[in-house]
Amino acid sequence: MTRTQWPLRKLRDDYRAFHRLHQSTGDIDPAYPVLEHLATQWGLNREERTRLVFTHVAYYDLGSALHAWSASEGDFTRMPTNLPTGTERRAHRDQTKLRRHLDHLDAIATTESGLEPWITRSLTPGSPTTSWTQVNDTCLMRVTGNGRWASYKTAEMLNDVAHIPLAAPDMGHAHSTGPRHGLTLLYPALATLTDNTPTTINRLDTVSHTLASSLQEPVEKVETSLCDFHSLTRGRYYPGHDIDHMLHQLTRTPSPLTNHAFKARSATLPAPYLGELHDWNGVDKHRKTHYARTGNILERS
Repeated sequence: MTRTQWPLRKLRDDYRAFHRLHQSTGDIDPAYPVLEHLATQWGLNREERTRLVFTHVAYYDLGSALHAWSASEGDFTRMPTNLPTGTERRAHRDQTKLRRHLDHLDAIATTESGLEPWITRSLTPGSPTTSWTQVNDTCLMRVTGNGRWASYKTAEMLNDVAHIPLAAPDMGHAHSTGPRHGLTLLYPALATLTDNTPTTINRLDTVSHTLASSLQEPVEKVETSLCDFHSLTRGRYYPGHDIDHMLHQLTRTPSPLTNHAFKARSATLPAPYLGELHDWNGVDKHRKTHYARTGNILERS
């Protein structure tokens, strides 16, 4: 049986099981707890934490981000542009584009007396969801090189790592692909909604909020697990994939902070998922296709 033949009830049950495992292992966004742990261990204040977040999103590769942080101490003008970047930041493989992005962050920090006050001036006290929209619209989307994805992930990390109260009001369905594909697996009737009209987006938002409520999770976390579940069904993901990919990044681009990152991984992520403790390094291509071949979700124990 192939992925396209799984019964709908199985897909829905498997998604819920996957989401729980995604959360419990930390594989949903493993860089977040690692960076938060490092920031705490280093005694970073909120401005420094904010700069650390922007540094990571600039490369979206933890090895490169820590190398850049070590080389610059948070000064964007001193961050190198010849480091690997994640697929999500492939545009920054053009060193000129990455330089413009980093220089713009430095210009903002200079003119706004820091990135943290620049962000917090757009907050609406007592409303993390309104603040999310304001911060995205007035700050993050205006950074050179940022689009919808980078702004969404930055806002999420500012909440988780820099402790700036932000919560997504929705999954950002307008012009999205990943979360829509995931939702369509679970709710096939949504496959006909291919446009970006307000009616379509409202329908997608309603279904998304209902799902998130049933899982008792923030919509931004469900958005990520939907994207990764879709990848799981297509043979491109397995629980622990991003933890393994992070290990590859750290060993590919070592820095004086690499050992700090390994200690943070041990402190925040489950030991059975840490390749450095079990003699593997990087993504396991065979595990990626396991669910698509068998319909079984792999766990490590």
